[in-house]
Amino acid sequence: MNKKLSLKSILILDDDQEFRALLKFLLLKSFPDVDIHEYDPIEKGEPEDGFDWSVFDVLILDHYLCVHGLTGLDLFQKHQKSPDFPPTIMLTGAGNEGLAIRAFKSGIKDYIRKEDMNAAVLSEAINKAYEEHHARQNVQHELQAAEHQIQEDRSKLEKEAAAVKAQLESIERVKQNEQEGMAEVERIKSETEAQIQKERAVLEKEAAAVKAQLASIEKEKQSKQEGMAEVERMKSEAEEQIQKERSELDKQAAAVKAQLASIEKEKQSKQEG
Repeated sequence: MNKKLSLKSILILDDDQEFRALLKFLLLKSFPDVDIHEYDPIEKGEPEDGFDWSVFDVLILDHYLCVHGLTGLDLFQKHQKSPDFPPTIMLTGAGNEGLAIRAFKSGIKDYIRKEDMNAAVLSEAINKAYEEHHARQNVQHELQAAEHQIQEDRSKLEKEAAAVKAQLESIERVKQNEQEGMAEVERIKSETEAQIQKERAVLEKEAAAVKAQLASIEKEKQSKQEGMAEVERMKSEAEEQIQKERSELDKQAAAVKAQLASIEKEKQSKQEG
């Protein structure tokens, strides 16, 4: 059953070292996988306000602590509102019905006389206390979640009701002012249409200007293209003319060269004669 509950840690708070050892021995029989911690109030004094109770799943508390002016019930009543305070089982070597009633009224989960204690009694009390504590925590969490949901739903409904009310008031105002506002609506409509006509005319003029500008750019581009073609043509003709003149010059040079050769030959012939 202890495995089912997933107990991890138990704290023994008792002033008697030998009894703590006996109690730890009995607990380990039923809870071999659980960490058993001991706290000696005579050696360490009362746990401070910042003591971390949340690390323990169950507290086993002795009532008579042999600490001046402090009993286990006093300690429990002082610290039980600490965050995640563990379910508590009170042990006492001497007690009475009045003490048991006060313990249960304070929130103690179980009350066991030391002379009646054994492993079975301890195991049953711890399991029961742990189960009840977590069942109560689950119920509290569910109640808190339900209250939170109710608050959210209520807030949502109030907002929706306010929105509907505002909408109805707005509709009523519109309805009351409808006839008075029709003339203003018509005037605004007429002014808007006139403004639209003006803006449309301006846009049409601007569009025509842009179109003319684009046509001019296209014409200029075409003219440049035609000019480039004419330049290429003139360049080609000039190159052809240069080739013709170069060929003519070559012919003339060849004729002059032949004439000079003839003159030289004639001169040489006269010298020999």
